[in-house]
Amino acid sequence: MSKWLRRNSGTGTQSFAILVVKFITQLNNVLDSRTLLFQTQKHKTVQTSKVKITLWSLVAMIGISLTGCLKATDPQPQAAKAYVSILHLATVPTALSTDVYFDDKKVSTNAFPPGGVPQFYSQIEVDGFKIDFKKANGDSLMANVPFALYDSLGFYSVILYNPTSTSNAMKAMRIEDDFSSLSLDKTFFRFWHLSPSVNDLGPVDLYIDNNKVASNRTLADNEFSDYQNIFQTTTSGSHSIKIKLSNKDTVIYQSPSDVSFQSGNAYTLYLAGNTGGADANKLTVGSLRAANN
Repeated sequence: MSKWLRRNSGTGTQSFAILVVKFITQLNNVLDSRTLLFQTQKHKTVQTSKVKITLWSLVAMIGISLTGCLKATDPQPQAAKAYVSILHLATVPTALSTDVYFDDKKVSTNAFPPGGVPQFYSQIEVDGFKIDFKKANGDSLMANVPFALYDSLGFYSVILYNPTSTSNAMKAMRIEDDFSSLSLDKTFFRFWHLSPSVNDLGPVDLYIDNNKVASNRTLADNEFSDYQNIFQTTTSGSHSIKIKLSNKDTVIYQSPSDVSFQSGNAYTLYLAGNTGGADANKLTVGSLRAANN
């Protein structure tokens, strides 16, 4: 019956109901003739009347059921979202907390502190907008990302950083994250240099264990170079992280403990903070695993 209804959408219920009604009417005519034969037998007449009531009840039930079937609709799939991760890595000693605005709408519940790095991408509606970073609880514009489209199932990293070590001035950049080359049997990483005071010393190299995996990196060089945002492969397990000045043996940073990598995951290693800094301004190499909640 369900196939018939699909082939005759819109008229199926009416046609089928008419057939049923005709059948029941004919059957009732037969029952009426039987009633005439048994008029002298009162209990027989009562029985046929009961049959007629039951049959008409059946017609009503069929009509209700069919109407309900036609009105039912398949659940609508949820609209695809975009995903954004905002990293506040502008951490010079006088760095300020910020409020985040999409166009003119404030989207941050609490002020976003220096050193703030979320562990998950946040879901947002697919749309086009600019992102403004304003001084927390104020209206002073500190940095912004120009208008851009945030597409369905797209992943984006928005990074606040200090372009110099002598000022709390901020800049913001937007990176479109590409996970298309990832596989479950390998581990992936990329490296961002976001320390202005280290940049004052010159380009740096990144070592995983004792293997140099990135060379001659400079402050925010991934903003205008897609190559620096591509994930590379490495081995899973625990690894030490080291930063050296390029072409020198001067160690700028050594991880106090090993960093763990798991197969099938992508990690962003980022150099942030400043030499001699403390707390949020402390020089560090963070490890951020790509994940959405």
